[in-house]
Amino acid sequence: MTFFELAELLRENINAGMGAVTLYLTVITTYLVAAYLAGAKLTRFQALLTTSLFVVFALVFTFGSVAFFRSSTEITARYGSEVGIPTFPIVFAWIIGCAEIFGILGSLKFMFDVRSRNGVT
Repeated sequence: MTFFELAELLRENINAGMGAVTLYLTVITTYLVAAYLAGAKLTRFQALLTTSLFVVFALVFTFGSVAFFRSSTEITARYGSEVGIPTFPIVFAWIIGCAEIFGILGSLKFMFDVRSRNGVT
């Protein structure tokens, strides 16, 4: 594999990971805005449905971003030394993944606080 082929593959992986992070941030922001504006007005079923969909899609994008960044590490570890590209740090994938998990947990706590503040459980 040539330098340019590896650089292109690495760029595409990193772009895909960044795309997954962007979609994750969109899901988080939408959930937080919905929780703030309508969280206390939702019925128990509506809150459960909204929260379930949020968790599923946030986790999908979290796992997607971690997978793409891990793939970048594996690609550079395997082929990078042949063409002079340093290994992409694996710690980056885990930092992003942990931050996204904390974002999910924080968003769930936010919805709980909004609903509890107004006497809705």
